[in-house]
Amino acid sequence: MQKKSEAISGKHGTFVVKICYCENNTWQGYVVWAEKNKKEYFRSALELMRLIDDALSMPTQTNIENKEEIAKKA
Repeated sequence: MQKKSEAISGKHGTFVVKICYCENNTWQGYVVWAEKNKKEYFRSALELMRLIDDALSMPTQTNIENKEEIAKKA
């Protein structure tokens, strides 16, 4: 059974998070998006969450093709 959030959004991703430091009561490090092999550095836990959210909200080629198919049928 899929998790409710995955079933609704249809978005999946694998992220590897490396915490290098903990200063000013937050994390600093980097995150790697495994499917794209893309590495981004972050300076706070909030920035980490935004990076992950942005990565999952990026339009994929499959989503673009599906939207084009729907538009042709309409």
